[in-house]
Amino acid sequence: MRRIIDGWLYDTEKAEVLYERKWNDAASIKLYKTANGNYFFYDTEDERIDPAYGDEAVEWLGDMKDDKATDIALEEFGDYIKEA
Repeated sequence: MRRIIDGWLYDTEKAEVLYERKWNDAASIKLYKTANGNYFFYDTEDERIDPAYGDEAVEWLGDMKDDKATDIALEEFGDYIKEA
């Protein structure tokens, strides 16, 4: 799936999947990272691509409540996370 949004090409075939949240066998939302270091969400059910910005990606990953999502949030978006 490819989409041009605000002049940027987001391509699921060329980007790396960082995390996937499955709703069922047919539907999921995936967080991707492009080769240029940009991020986007891909909703497989609606076939929708949305750019992902640091603060919203951290919130989304935090909602997953698992170690893998936490590790990705810290590695990719550490500048947006504060120590408690």
